[in-house]
Amino acid sequence: MAWEALLGRVPLPAESIHRMMGESPDLAGAARAYADAIRSRLAADGDGRPRLDLVLLGIGEDGHTASLFPGAPEGEGDPLVRAVGGPPGGVRRLTLTLSAINAARVAVFLILGASKAHRVASILNRGGGGESLPAAQVRPTEGRLLWILDAPAARGVNAAEKGNLDN
Repeated sequence: MAWEALLGRVPLPAESIHRMMGESPDLAGAARAYADAIRSRLAADGDGRPRLDLVLLGIGEDGHTASLFPGAPEGEGDPLVRAVGGPPGGVRRLTLTLSAINAARVAVFLILGASKAHRVASILNRGGGGESLPAAQVRPTEGRLLWILDAPAARGVNAAEKGNLDN
């Protein structure tokens, strides 16, 4: 999906694309391998964490982002990449951790559609009740957080909060 929607449309050399091996029978090992690949290619910050330049995220109707689901255990693997369970009854998968996401220089949420409006509002409206959801925990420590919303997805966001969002 990432290839079809984005990567296949930009002139990137193949060696610049590093796909997580989410189909591996050893997901914990695949998580460690992907974390090692990140560490070998990226400079570390002052705390020794590699910093991604950009993390592009979506949000699920349950408030999950990446494959970080509400109430799910942290999973197995590395502090950067983990093997985790999906939603109840879902397949196991790989995900960047909140630590890796929050070390990024820029984290961007791209949210489209009215089906996400309630969840977006619960996260962005102060006191909206979504503060504990994984998507609400994305707060780059030394970077920038951007929310790009279409009008239907932004429908429930308070006017005061809309002024704080980048257009």
